[in-house]
Amino acid sequence: IYEFLGSYIQRRQEEGEFSEIEPRVIIRAFMGMFVHHSLNNILWDKEQKLLKITNEDAAREFATILLEGIRKR
Repeated sequence: IYEFLGSYIQRRQEEGEFSEIEPRVIIRAFMGMFVHHSLNNILWDKEQKLLKITNEDAAREFATILLEGIRKR
């Protein structure tokens, strides 16, 4: 994951599309979204009272948050 995504992020940085942030930090933040979401659903919020969202919708929203956050303006 780190190599695959890291090379993509680095290429987009070289093209001037993404901010100059260490790619491994970006990947760790992205993976952290999924881990936190999973832990919430498995351990603390099994009935999804705090956030009712499918895993697919969560993944799409997490990707949007990440990509909009690192995209150069």
